[in-house]
Amino acid sequence: MVEEGNEWTDDIQAEMAVLVQRTEPSDDMPIDEYLDTIYKAVAYDRGRKSAAREQLRRIRAAKAETEPTASLRPSKEKPTSITSDMNENDAVALAVAMAQKEMAR
Repeated sequence: MVEEGNEWTDDIQAEMAVLVQRTEPSDDMPIDEYLDTIYKAVAYDRGRKSAAREQLRRIRAAKAETEPTASLRPSKEKPTSITSDMNENDAVALAVAMAQKEMAR
């Protein structure tokens, strides 16, 4: 494997060992071909996981760059008194909130 320029680590060896326990070579398959097939399966799976992690990192980075933070959003100040330019719903809601606040004292 290494002679062909492939990566070889203890993690890859451990993952290959798991696959060897689960699969058996066919009767006519040479052992080097079997091990190469196992290695390719592990390398494919590791590459897929690595690509997924990288894609997730990019998505999170893009999300962090494009979404405004709470500190950048203008705060919505609630009126403290009923004014003539308020619509009826807002005026009633404020009156109820003020009454509840008074009753809580």
